[in-house]
Amino acid sequence: MNVLHNVKLALSSEQQTDEISFKAFELSSYALTEEWTSDLGNGVLHLGANTADLHGFKTRECGLLTMVRSYDPRDRSAILDLFEKAATQTTSFCFATTILHETAQKQPVFCIGRSMAMLSSTTEKAVAPCTIKGVFIFPVIARDRTH
Repeated sequence: MNVLHNVKLALSSEQQTDEISFKAFELSSYALTEEWTSDLGNGVLHLGANTADLHGFKTRECGLLTMVRSYDPRDRSAILDLFEKAATQTTSFCFATTILHETAQKQPVFCIGRSMAMLSSTTEKAVAPCTIKGVFIFPVIARDRTH
């Protein structure tokens, strides 16, 4: 018998006897996630309430430069390049950076996004991206207060 067959048998018997209880993976135990959109017609990003708060914004709408200015300066140029590419062609992208608050507090953030093309009414071919949609992921990090 091969190893894969043995693994299948072991899993099958575990499921039948309920010896191991599988629990659903809960992402919320590890990270806060929230969707966002950007209208390329006016350049405004529409953030969720938690995302705006974690970025240090008072409103849920902001411009790209405002958002990027809250990030680690070493990452800003590369992030702007990703958004520029997404604004000119249909593409997917991701980045990881740190939000730097005025209080010196730091918040890691991951972003995954995808631009959606606008179709020509006559040829039904993509003519230009019109919207970018994505998700922000904020890891939940327990801070050790003793050090």
